[in-house]
Amino acid sequence: MPPESDDNLHLEIGHVLFIDIVGYSKLLIEEQKERLNQLTEIVLATKQAGFIEHLTKPVEWDRLQNAVERLLSRRRSLEP
Repeated sequence: MPPESDDNLHLEIGHVLFIDIVGYSKLLIEEQKERLNQLTEIVLATKQAGFIEHLTKPVEWDRLQNAVERLLSRRRSLEP
């Protein structure tokens, strides 16, 4: 993406929720499955609340950059 001049720059507000399962690898398999089920429920609830992007760790730079570009493009398409 080409650099923009200072005249074309403006701030955007983004909301990000990070969820980490501490000690996941030390849990028993059944406990890991339960935690994943809980995480799936959280993701579904966030979608119902209006979140439109979800990234998982480790976050790949290309996926993050593409998500930001999609969100900015969506925002620009909604502007009058």
